[in-house]
Amino acid sequence: MLFRSARDGSATWITGGPARELAHKLRTQVDAILVGGTTILADDSQLTARPRGKLAARQPLRVVIDSISATPPDAKVIGADGRCLIAAGRDAHDDDVARLQAAGAEVVRFPGPGRRVDLRALLDHLTARGCISVMAEGGGTVLGALFDAGLVDKV
Repeated sequence: MLFRSARDGSATWITGGPARELAHKLRTQVDAILVGGTTILADDSQLTARPRGKLAARQPLRVVIDSISATPPDAKVIGADGRCLIAAGRDAHDDDVARLQAAGAEVVRFPGPGRRVDLRALLDHLTARGCISVMAEGGGTVLGALFDAGLVDKV
């Protein structure tokens, strides 16, 4: 599901209803959904599976790659169900990590090169906790990094 966010905060869908419905159906079939922190800051996405507009019984783990833990504690992705993992990097401040944990998110550090999160370590962590299928929804930096690291199986 894609929409374009403008600098003024407005947004315009760039996918139609059938594509959004398919994405929600796919979300019911995967163990985790992966996005970057910039996507959450721009869109405040829920990342829940809502086929036909109704919350599905089976919900994927919502994973946000946020190297500095800048996700707001009131972000929709965190929710009250404890199914949000913030993948932080070495530059995440302890106060920010504690703030996200208090809001209900699980925060795990995956220090990688520079300020980035080690994607291979993150995927290994997800596999160890039973997440076999992970759908990366974006943004461009995350998708590019996954391709660059050879971690994409299917498009």
